[in-house]
Amino acid sequence: MMQKLLSTCFFLCFTASVAFAGGSNYSIFGLGDIREDVGAGYAGMAGTAIAVPSAYALNLMNPSSSAYNLTTRLQIGFQMQQYQVETAERSISQNNGEADGINMVFSIDTAAGIGAQFGIRPYSTVNYLFRLRGPVDGPSSTDTAQTTYDGSGGMSALYLGASFKPIPELAFGAEIMHYLGSIRSRSFTEIEIANSRDIEYSDVRGFSGTGVRLGLMYTGVKKLTIGATAEVNGKVGVAESFVYPGITNSSGVIISPDSTLESSTQLAMPFTLGLGVSYRTGEFLWAADWVSRDFTDFSYRTGSVADVTFRNSNRYSLGMQWFGALDPSRASLEGAIISAGLGYNEQYYVVNGQEIDEVFASVGAQFPLTKQVNADIAVSGGMRGTTDAGLFQDSFLRFSFAVSVGDTWFVPFKRN
Repeated sequence: MMQKLLSTCFFLCFTASVAFAGGSNYSIFGLGDIREDVGAGYAGMAGTAIAVPSAYALNLMNPSSSAYNLTTRLQIGFQMQQYQVETAERSISQNNGEADGINMVFSIDTAAGIGAQFGIRPYSTVNYLFRLRGPVDGPSSTDTAQTTYDGSGGMSALYLGASFKPIPELAFGAEIMHYLGSIRSRSFTEIEIANSRDIEYSDVRGFSGTGVRLGLMYTGVKKLTIGATAEVNGKVGVAESFVYPGITNSSGVIISPDSTLESSTQLAMPFTLGLGVSYRTGEFLWAADWVSRDFTDFSYRTGSVADVTFRNSNRYSLGMQWFGALDPSRASLEGAIISAGLGYNEQYYVVNGQEIDEVFASVGAQFPLTKQVNADIAVSGGMRGTTDAGLFQDSFLRFSFAVSVGDTWFVPFKRN
């Protein structure tokens, strides 16, 4: 069963990452939207996961978490996002969807916490679509032009890691990550002057680089778990290809054709630090996370539609889990784990002098379909940005879904 699902998951991962038109228009800046809540199992807790170990769910935030998994487990997921984008004058609905990657954990020795994990997960998402109208130089002072901006793509992280417990109360983990992906951008300007030619610019930027992520969890205090993560990245190479429009005369004869300019650059990825704590009491688990990304020296895709600078990104979240039957292996709704969370995210970009922040809430559930297969669902909603200074305000709803299958591949052996 595991082998059949593995081949199916690879197919879904690379064919189901289709993005529908439109998403957060703030993703036109920088690396796009950083994906904070990869995996529906923890999205219901507002992405709170740094100090939340699980015997069955795949924790993609902390590489030491595989020390607590009891079975070898494979997971695939999908996320849909619905946006209501508002400006001071109008509003529009947009949506997009993308695969949450494919992730696998190997539980090699549960007593020593020896585990391994590999997979591919989204790091950032770019998906925007909007129009701006403004004046142009022409025969009349009322001549205007309308420019449509659209972009898609993003970055993913291909990772390979391992974990172990030097002592029963402490787990360490490490991952090597390879960043890959591309961002495709286009602008199309319609000039509202007789006999004028529309102008289209497009570019593709491909990414390739490496990084390391470290994590630990400490359970030496009764009912309390403390977690920490650190992400140290090298520079990511960016291969850029820009297409510039050619020139035609008034009769439509091409004077010069379209041209393509190719270049390359190095991009310094941010250092990331995360701290978390969780407390288990009876049927409930309570958790809190803080994640900081240092974008203060970052400068990339600042855009031509606004004045953009970058800052430290801080994300705060609170999460709760309720364990109904305290037995996730039971193949019924009685084995469900219900979750809820709240989050506040200071985005890493400042646009037209306005700091862009996000507030959201979430609910979710994990329940066993069979003794081997778990399903996770989560819904979160919130708001981002402001309509001041000519900007956008996003009201969003995110739906996450994941299925995982587990099996015992490694039989524990006796120790003297």
